[in-house]
Amino acid sequence: HDDVGVGRPRDATPDAAADDDLRAELTSLLGRADADVIMRSVHRPHAITKTMTTVLGDTTLDPALQAKVDQGISDLIDYVGLCERIAKTPIPVQLTQLTAKALCTWLLFLPSALLGLGLGFSHVLLGSTLVG
Repeated sequence: HDDVGVGRPRDATPDAAADDDLRAELTSLLGRADADVIMRSVHRPHAITKTMTTVLGDTTLDPALQAKVDQGISDLIDYVGLCERIAKTPIPVQLTQLTAKALCTWLLFLPSALLGLGLGFSHVLLGSTLVG
């Protein structure tokens, strides 16, 4: 379908330096093999939670504590899914334009408000900008 009139969020792909930092941190925590699996995966949050579950299964914890940690991992997966849905939600262009207008108007009259100059018309102008 045609996405005219709908803004998409910028792709949040990390740069090479961030990848190197992440690889170094994962290697220090999990070892080279698990770090390589995570870095090669298409969906890194899923790969990390899968690794966490595997590590949890390999440990000998008290069953109650293991259940709490497992519930924490399950909650983490749910929260990552919520964040991804928010990030993938398209933003209408009209909303972006209205926000930009309101912000510019507010910033235009901010110095006068900080100096204590009572510019009554600024409220009217800001209100009309917010209405459209």
